[in-house]
Amino acid sequence: MSMNFLTDALRRVPEYRALENAVKRGKTPAAVTGVASVHKANIVHALLAETGRPGLLLAGDEAEAARLVEDLDAMGTPAVFYPLRDFSLRDTEGSSHEYERQRIEALTRLQNGQARCIVTTIDAALQYALPPEKLRERTVALEGGQAITVAEPVKALVRSTARASSRAAAASSTSSPPVARRPCASSSGATRSTRSPISTRRRSAAPTRSSA
Repeated sequence: MSMNFLTDALRRVPEYRALENAVKRGKTPAAVTGVASVHKANIVHALLAETGRPGLLLAGDEAEAARLVEDLDAMGTPAVFYPLRDFSLRDTEGSSHEYERQRIEALTRLQNGQARCIVTTIDAALQYALPPEKLRERTVALEGGQAITVAEPVKALVRSTARASSRAAAASSTSSPPVARRPCASSSGATRSTRSPISTRRRSAAPTRSSA
């Protein structure tokens, strides 16, 4: 349900009109201070409605991001939360990929027009994300009641993997030989666990005996 009266009320505020004009003319960045979380959502909702652009909203933490998503949804702006992806640098019994799935879902909804605004935190926004063209290329859309064979999604996955492998092979053939380095293994997961420091053992060279 759209709440147009919120946008109409903001238009009567001179400071908001100045902010809206700055955004439309590209005179950014612009700062707004002294507003609560719900007022931030109200301003973002009005700006997205006026400009017709998608939005990226950075919150202080995940709790604030969740509240902003709820406020934007209630005002009529479809919003989605983009979480932080954790990395596990040690062997574990098992790891969940739930946060990775949420990140892909958020990007997919924004790309398909199902979301107008992504709400995230600064540390999540700084992490690498899949480029839009790669995401579109590797997405298979399925609808409820659709009849497909098991081979169809398997072919799509194999096709995207083959393209990625061919591009990687082409890149490695044109690049200089890699420098030999000590191998290290890492696994990525989405479990929110306490990180422990990585210990490194240094092995000194064994003494050699020389014969006179």
